[in-house]
Amino acid sequence: LIDLAAPSIGNHAARIIGTLVMMKLWNAAMARKDRDKTHLIFVDEASLFQTNPMPRMLAESRKFGISMILCHQHTGQLSSEIRDALEANSANFSAFRLSTIDASNAAKRFDDPEMQTKLTRLDAFKALTTLSVDGRQSAPFTLKVERLKEEKDADFISRWIEMNSIDTLDEPYRNLRALTPAQIQSRLDNPKLLMPVDQKTETGFLDKKLEEQPDSGFTGFEDDD
Repeated sequence: LIDLAAPSIGNHAARIIGTLVMMKLWNAAMARKDRDKTHLIFVDEASLFQTNPMPRMLAESRKFGISMILCHQHTGQLSSEIRDALEANSANFSAFRLSTIDASNAAKRFDDPEMQTKLTRLDAFKALTTLSVDGRQSAPFTLKVERLKEEKDADFISRWIEMNSIDTLDEPYRNLRALTPAQIQSRLDNPKLLMPVDQKTETGFLDKKLEEQPDSGFTGFEDDD
């Protein structure tokens, strides 16, 4: 987890550092020996990092066992090269409430022009989705996202986020040193090394949530008529 602190150092500096980090990841990914385990790369504010190697990563990452998740506000933030790469290489597609321009493009992905108006009027926490399943594209269906429990005490929320972040993201790694290129490569080839030894058996938040849900396949999905 790399915080580039863009509000503090500025977007230009964050863009340079982030691009260097992605280049280092990409060089390590291309040398992976064990590609059976998917390595996930999440890029927040993806519009800041649209230069190389991102276009190449989007086009070629699958064969190296890499999956990319790009987060941004609207497609207007993305260059034509990145938009084309996403269109050509992403099979799973979810659309929450969109602007009229983005809704027009999304309707084409769903192969239903009449969806354009519906996509601009979706309720909060609801999306239209299509997935690639066994090499075939599924029909569009409705995806409902579970609403978080509302908590109105802002001071409590702030303290909880701070303490939980320190406990889970800082304390376990406080005494670790920056990894060398050889160590990064070793961890990419051996995914189990990514977690500290004392955390390998810990049940994560998502695992706990899944245990609470009934085993009924795609929980939370419903057919969209």
